[in-house]
Amino acid sequence: MRSEWLLAIALTGCAGTIDDPTAFTHAGSTAHAACGDVEATLASRCATAGCHAATNPSGGLDLATPGTLARLTGKPASGGGVLVVAGYAAHSVLYLKLTASPPFGARMPYGGSLDDATIACVHDWITEAR
Repeated sequence: MRSEWLLAIALTGCAGTIDDPTAFTHAGSTAHAACGDVEATLASRCATAGCHAATNPSGGLDLATPGTLARLTGKPASGGGVLVVAGYAAHSVLYLKLTASPPFGARMPYGGSLDDATIACVHDWITEAR
């Protein structure tokens, strides 16, 4: 009986093949290919003059200098909480400030918002930082 069960599993196979490695991963882990460079996106959309540029960044949050994820992981946010909690976007102020209901202050970027796909990319970028 056990060998028949194993044979049935083997014959069923799995969704992925060596030619399609993305089928072996969860949905979030393929986001970077579709998202491109999340750091570059944050720099272009958030590191503008008067906001989070490298020179005199608002709230002390520099989103222009390379290595954003490493620099912000475990660092306190000026309004409370932690900027990036590696592996947990839902606990990361950087991600939460992009959502419709941030834990404090206004939604970012100020005066506008990122599209849902970009916000999902930031979420996955932080979540995959384990």
